[in-house]
Amino acid sequence: MKIDLPSKFIYYTNDRSGHAYVRNKILYIKGLVSWEKVAYDICYALHGRKVCTYCGKSFKKTRITVDHMFPRVFGGVSIPINLTPACKSCNSKKSDLNYYEYKVLRTMNEKEGKKYRQSIYRKKRKIRYLRGFDLPRNWTSEMNIKDIVARPIPEDGRSQRKYKRVTEFVAKYNHLPNPIVVSANGVLLEGNTVYWVAVDFGIENVRVIRLENVFVELL
Repeated sequence: MKIDLPSKFIYYTNDRSGHAYVRNKILYIKGLVSWEKVAYDICYALHGRKVCTYCGKSFKKTRITVDHMFPRVFGGVSIPINLTPACKSCNSKKSDLNYYEYKVLRTMNEKEGKKYRQSIYRKKRKIRYLRGFDLPRNWTSEMNIKDIVARPIPEDGRSQRKYKRVTEFVAKYNHLPNPIVVSANGVLLEGNTVYWVAVDFGIENVRVIRLENVFVELL
């Protein structure tokens, strides 16, 4: 997919060892840069950071957060199309519903909302069992794991809780819990743990979200 980008954008790491910028509707990333921080800054550059997407109210910058429209717990990733400004109250109430589900919930009273959440969670459990994540199908495609350029896993990476949680998921459901986000030239942007679990389990083909107008140059 091609992501929306502001016409003018530049991001530097604190130590200036890496940066990202937009030129001719393409995002270029150079050096060791946090993709999530870049994605959050792009979200604010596109949508501002004063008005909540859900309630429509204006807030001070400190009261606005970035919400994952399709939540992390069900495979949501940090790409601009999945990020939107939200006040802390709406972000908390939305919890692990997606954008469309929360819009419906806002029309209900407390009793109706409780039943609605329960029905959504039952549906999501089936989705986890069948394909791992709840995202629009046209966001993802299949890619051979050998064609992805990833950072090495830290020495203690396989002992960390996140790695264990992903391995347990794969052992239970026989597929990965999240897609991997890669640049147009195949560099991994998000999903390093998922990538290494796939390698360790011998999974050759993985679901990826390939950002066609993002290029990474590793220094």
